[in-house]
Amino acid sequence: MHDRGKIAALERGRAAAAPCIERFHDQGHTYAECVRYVAAGSGGDEAAWQRLGALTQGWFSADLAARQTGDADAVVAARALLAEADAEQRRLAVPDAALCALLAQDCALFGARRVAVRAG
Repeated sequence: MHDRGKIAALERGRAAAAPCIERFHDQGHTYAECVRYVAAGSGGDEAAWQRLGALTQGWFSADLAARQTGDADAVVAARALLAEADAEQRRLAVPDAALCALLAQDCALFGARRVAVRAG
């Protein structure tokens, strides 16, 4: 897959996971399950890239919800999804810059949030 195709797959994964945030309003503990379900829903050469996009959106949204609401389920979801996203990122050798761009985040701030989430 060409780089443009990989970036498009990351974006499709991100977009597919975005609606999962609604789970925090009803059942916060099901948020990570929703993200994982969406992440597993693709196939073919793009599957791993879409999975990474979904997991990245997932941990980022969960972290945001945790910081805004103090929701313990969001904290747990953010840490778990970040661990999964980190593993997928390493496996695919995706640079941090691609994930910063995916979420339209400054890479320094994005990296700092990852460190904070990992640390608990």
